[in-house]
Amino acid sequence: MRKIALVMAIILVISIPLTVSATPWVLNIRPSLTFEGTTANCYVMVVGNNTSEHIEVTMRLMHGNSQIASWSDDGYGYVRLQGTAGVTKGYTYTLTVEVTVNNVVEQPVSITKTC
Repeated sequence: MRKIALVMAIILVISIPLTVSATPWVLNIRPSLTFEGTTANCYVMVVGNNTSEHIEVTMRLMHGNSQIASWSDDGYGYVRLQGTAGVTKGYTYTLTVEVTVNNVVEQPVSITKTC
């Protein structure tokens, strides 16, 4: 009986899932889209986990399916990207930010606003 109880206790201990404490990937992508008259001001700041990570950023200003403008840059640890483009009052525009970190494509981040 003791052997069965011991075996059951060992099986129970082995079957308990272990929680591994790993630092989660933290990527901070902060886009901004503002308008001054008929000028769109596009900005994004991308901050990675550390300064050794290669970050590539492409920022696209879209009106529907039409690309109005795009900007790209890369760096290590963080990238700040800004640009302006002519727009039309009353139209809706989407700023989409595409990020690749160490050759891993991240989920795009978009914001939509009306001029």
